[in-house]
Amino acid sequence: MEQQSEAGVLSRLGLTSAQARIFVALNELGMSSAKEIANESGIARSDVYRVMVSLEKLGLIERKISVPCKYSAIRMEDALLILMRRRKAETSELQANAREVIKKLKRDISTSSARELETEFVLVPAQKPFLNRVKAAIDGAQKTIDVLLSWRRFLEGLTGVFSENHSRSCSRGVQTRFIVENPPLEEDETSFINSLRSMPNCQIRFVFKQPKVIMGVYDQKEITLVVNPAAKLAGSPALWSNSQSLITMAMEYFDTLWLTSNEEPKFEADN
Repeated sequence: MEQQSEAGVLSRLGLTSAQARIFVALNELGMSSAKEIANESGIARSDVYRVMVSLEKLGLIERKISVPCKYSAIRMEDALLILMRRRKAETSELQANAREVIKKLKRDISTSSARELETEFVLVPAQKPFLNRVKAAIDGAQKTIDVLLSWRRFLEGLTGVFSENHSRSCSRGVQTRFIVENPPLEEDETSFINSLRSMPNCQIRFVFKQPKVIMGVYDQKEITLVVNPAAKLAGSPALWSNSQSLITMAMEYFDTLWLTSNEEPKFEADN
């Protein structure tokens, strides 16, 4: 039982089962011939000769030149130290190789990401493809969302199709700005506007007329531009792009409009 335990430890340190059994047997026997080792370990003599060569290379046994040839094992304690050092060296080498593999993977990912960031212009069809694209952009935003749109699109989106996406984005701290046209004079939307403003990180400003540009910019990394601004929410295709030139131009326009817009609905009749 003790031999089996010692052999098990040696196997865990890198020896094969045959190497471990033969070393333990030889450690018990002392100086012995291949025949004696075979009898003690239960391993065929022809295999004993092959294993003794490998153990000798590891420095775990010594061979006495005689007829018949005899072998002796180094102390078990010394053998364990040799095998532990060997295992430590192998582990260090493996860790170094793993680090190189990780570096290569990071380089590959970086190269792949660079390819993915190539400028794209995509014409997104109206209806479901457009709605899905906007939902994905809202859900993917981590920092900012800036939207310029008509009141009807704003009302339909925020009370319906995009309401849950918008709530989630506000909850995770996305700074959201809306520029919309004034609501119809006959409609009192004060409670709706106030409920939106009560949401964290959500701001709304107003312009007199329906914007001629309907767009959304997400994290200043992607933009959707509606082809037909007069269409209903899902009634027009849209241009999607990650072009930084286009996004920069759009944000300069948005920021300028933001500074000149009103914090509360203001109708021309009020002037």
